[in-house]
Amino acid sequence: MSRHREYFSTHTFGILPDRYIRDLGALEKSEFVDGITGVLEVWRRIIEGAEDLLYGLVLQLGSDYTELAFSKIREKQIETKYILPKNATVGKRYFDLDRKYKANELIAKGLLERRITAKVDVALVINERQACVMFPTANGTTDFNSTFYGEESEFYDWCMDYFQYRWNTAMRYDKSKFRALQ
Repeated sequence: MSRHREYFSTHTFGILPDRYIRDLGALEKSEFVDGITGVLEVWRRIIEGAEDLLYGLVLQLGSDYTELAFSKIREKQIETKYILPKNATVGKRYFDLDRKYKANELIAKGLLERRITAKVDVALVINERQACVMFPTANGTTDFNSTFYGEESEFYDWCMDYFQYRWNTAMRYDKSKFRALQ
């Protein structure tokens, strides 16, 4: 963690349970990506690189990344799970894309599962080989201008374990709570 000391002087661990804070040394095995352009490229790389699974613990679903993920699920028949906060903001085309890509069929086939949670402050995007994690700033807002990204097993396992923990504590999906951007 010493090489990320400056970063964590302006960021917090959010609602991470102690066991994940104790294991944050796994971040040493990741690459720090700074800047929104770099973060968006990491997300695209993870989504496009998905062959077997795609998991997300995110605050929002932008239309471009939602469409990219839906097309990937259809094309590759990959297992996809995502968790959103119960008051998530979604891109204005989200509900149209949900219908276009027949999300209900994907759910029936077991390819798509969705849940909601009270709060997301530590965000994740994961495929079967790569992961990234974003932490909140001192004011509690998730920082999408920087991410830790990697493929090394210790870092990847930390991200996957935290996703599974959040998945197991999340609630049934209810899109009626979401706000669509206009």
